[in-house]
Amino acid sequence: MKKEARALLLKLLRSAGVFAAWRQLHRDDIVILMLHGTADPKRPSLWTPLRPQFSPEYIDRCLEVIGRHYRFVSFDAAVAILKGKIPPVEHGIAVTLDDGYRSNIVDALPVFRKHGVPATIFLTVTNVETRTPFWFDRLDYALQASGPGDGSFEIGGVPFRFSGDGRDGLAASYADFRGLIKREYVHEKEFCRKVEEVITHFERRSGRRLSDIFEDDPWSALLDWGEIVGCQGDDVRFGSHTLDHHRVGHLRRGDDLRRQLIGSKEAIEEKTGVPCRYIAYPDGDCSERAVKVAREAGYEAGVTTEEGINRVGCDLMTLRRIALPWTTDETELLARVSGLSDALSRRFPRKPSKGAAA
Repeated sequence: MKKEARALLLKLLRSAGVFAAWRQLHRDDIVILMLHGTADPKRPSLWTPLRPQFSPEYIDRCLEVIGRHYRFVSFDAAVAILKGKIPPVEHGIAVTLDDGYRSNIVDALPVFRKHGVPATIFLTVTNVETRTPFWFDRLDYALQASGPGDGSFEIGGVPFRFSGDGRDGLAASYADFRGLIKREYVHEKEFCRKVEEVITHFERRSGRRLSDIFEDDPWSALLDWGEIVGCQGDDVRFGSHTLDHHRVGHLRRGDDLRRQLIGSKEAIEEKTGVPCRYIAYPDGDCSERAVKVAREAGYEAGVTTEEGINRVGCDLMTLRRIALPWTTDETELLARVSGLSDALSRRFPRKPSKGAAA
C-alpha cells in the first residue's frame, strides 16, 4: 500500500471509530516500545551518524501524544501483568531501550521523567567494560571519515559497493550493507570476521577511528558502570543485551550461547547488586535453544524485535515490541503504537524494497 493511500486510510479509520474499537478490544494487552539511540543533535559533535537517532524533543512530542491514550507502566509491572500475577491496567505501555547508550540517561531520561515513564535499558556488557563502540557505529563513522572510495567487498559471495552519491546515497547503502551482511552470514563468528574486515578497511584508509573520540562522543558513547549504578532505581532498570551483542540464534556452540546469556547476567548482577531478570535478544534474534538457555539461566522474560502487542498468558521469553516510529503524523504514531498498523500491514503487505548490492 502506498504511503499516501495508507495515511488516508488511517485517518478514515480513526474518524470512523476503528481506532477506539481496536484499543478497546486490546485494552488489557501490553504494548512494549523499543528505542535505541536518543542523543540530542544540539550537543557539540565531530560527526553526525547516518543511522538516525531520536532527539529529546521528538521523544517529548511522542510521549505527550501516547500519554493521552496509554498508561505508562514499568517493565516489571508489564511482566507481572502478562504473568497474571497482578490485574491488567487499561492500555498499559512499557518503554525499553537497547544497547545502553549514555544518551539514554543524559538526554532521554529527563524527558521520560517529565512524562512519568519508567525505562528499562538493556546493556551489552563487553562494550560497557572495554569502553568500545558498537560495530555499526564504528562502520558509520569510518565510512564518513574516509568516504566510500573504491571499497568493494564480497559479502557471502555477493559483490557490494558503498555508494558515493552524496550523504543520502551513502546512508542508503550503509543500511543495505547491514541488511545484506546479516542475511548472508548465518554463523555469528563468520559474520563478526567479515564486519571487522570491512570496518578495518575504512579505518586504515582514513587513519581515524571512532574509538579515539568514543568517550566524549554524544552519539556512540555507552554508559559506564558508575553511571549505571548511580541512576538505577524505581524508574530506571537494567537488563542484558548479551555480552557481545551477538545474535544468539546464530551461535553454533552451546558454550558460546551460555556465555553470552549467563555471563552477561552474572556481570550485571555483580556490578549493580540487583537481579538481572530480563534479556533483549540483539537484532531480536533468538531460537528455541537460546530461549531454553535463557530460561535455565534464570531470566524471567525476553524481548524480541518482532512487531506486535502482548496478551496475558503469552510466552514471556519471546515478547513482541513496537519500535517508536519516525513520523510527524499523530494518527500514524497511534496506529503504530497500538498495533493496528502492524495488523494492516499483515492484511496489505508492502512490496519489499530492492537492496543496493551490486
